[in-house]
Amino acid sequence: MSKNITIFILGGLFCTGLRAQQLPIFNQYTELQTYLNPAGVPIDYLQYQQPLVAGISFRRQWVNIKDAPTTGIAHFNWVREDANPSVFGGLIVNDQTGPTGTTGLYARYSYQIRPSMRENLLIGIGLSAGIVQHRARAAELQFDANDLLAGVRQGKFLPDVGMGVNIVYYPEKGRKYYAGLSMPQMKGIRAKFKGVDGDELAIEQAAHIYLNGGVIFPSGQQGFIEPSFWLKYAPNIPLHLNLNIRQKFANNFWIGAGYSTSNAIHVETGIILTDLLRLESSLMRIGYSFDYNISSYGGTFGTSHELTVSYAWN
Repeated sequence: MSKNITIFILGGLFCTGLRAQQLPIFNQYTELQTYLNPAGVPIDYLQYQQPLVAGISFRRQWVNIKDAPTTGIAHFNWVREDANPSVFGGLIVNDQTGPTGTTGLYARYSYQIRPSMRENLLIGIGLSAGIVQHRARAAELQFDANDLLAGVRQGKFLPDVGMGVNIVYYPEKGRKYYAGLSMPQMKGIRAKFKGVDGDELAIEQAAHIYLNGGVIFPSGQQGFIEPSFWLKYAPNIPLHLNLNIRQKFANNFWIGAGYSTSNAIHVETGIILTDLLRLESSLMRIGYSFDYNISSYGGTFGTSHELTVSYAWN
């Protein structure tokens, strides 16, 4: 006997009977370019010319729901500046939803080519590789009283590989553009857990494809307006689109808002602490956002909250 546990999360909906689990989602995805795409270039480098970046992000989804998803990310990236730059990085992702969870540890590398030595144009390809632990606490799932899977509490370690391509145009003055196509998880993952009598509990996670991009328009002195999008695809799942626009002001403060096709709206804000902390050759940024599902059941789930902190230095 085997059992398939399939949990699908998409911006506020629980569904059963599907053979996929959506990868973690974030409202402040513009801060996580290297999470979306192994070929991505950190926004701290493109906008602020800081080649070393470390940061954390944490998301608490649906505060009214017990055991709702929580996701944490810690990341580090180094842009090695050269005629054709390289980006080295590492990433830890922890995602927990009720009795099931994953923790992944990844290393990534991307190579950025400047066609015809055009200094401000980059075309890159990137790879990521890591290991993912899938966890299941079957005691918290509902089985028959005499089901031999009822006491399973196990973790499985499986390899994971991703790849992506990107293009970036970032002149010193004027508009900046970026876009990327990636498969952060190139092959669907199926974790099997053995019961005490050889029975199986299986958790499946499908491969995903991401397309994202944005434009940075200068606005006043040291300010900008940035519209962006993030399109997500997985087999047998409707396309999911996240739209966002934010404005950064000259006083190092920014605000933004967005909408996703799962009927969720979000608002974000943040501040750059360079002047406040008297940082001479480094940059610290803190961002916060919350979202709310505008469907009839939005009040049942409640709001979701997200915090990002990054530190970049030269």
